[in-house]
Amino acid sequence: DTSFTPPYQTYPSIVNMKIVLVEHFVNDAEAWQKVMGGHFATFGQPGMSIDKAQKLPVFEGQSCLLTCPTSTNMTLCVWQQGDLSEDEFQAFIDRFTQGLCTNKCYYISDSLG
Repeated sequence: DTSFTPPYQTYPSIVNMKIVLVEHFVNDAEAWQKVMGGHFATFGQPGMSIDKAQKLPVFEGQSCLLTCPTSTNMTLCVWQQGDLSEDEFQAFIDRFTQGLCTNKCYYISDSLG
C-alpha cells in the first residue's frame, strides 16, 4: 500500500472555496478589542487548535482564515464562506460582530481559478 494519509486536516483547493474579504469598520474600539481578545484567548487555550476553535457555535460553520487589525477603527478579515448565500453570510457577519462594526463584504472567489 503506497497511499499516504496526511496527519492534518486537508482542505479543498482554494479554487473551490468561496472567499470573502470583510472590512469591519469599528464603531466601538474598546468593546471590539474585548470581543477579539476573547476569541484570541480561546484560540490560545491548552489543547485548542484552529480546527476545534472554528467549530465553536460563534462561527456558525464559517471559517476565518486571516484577521488583520489595521487600526483601532478597522479590521480586515478573510473568510471562507460556508454554504450560505451572500445575504445569509452578511447577516452572519453582522451577528458575529455584535453590532460593534459596520461590515462590508467583498466576494472574491470568482477571481480565483
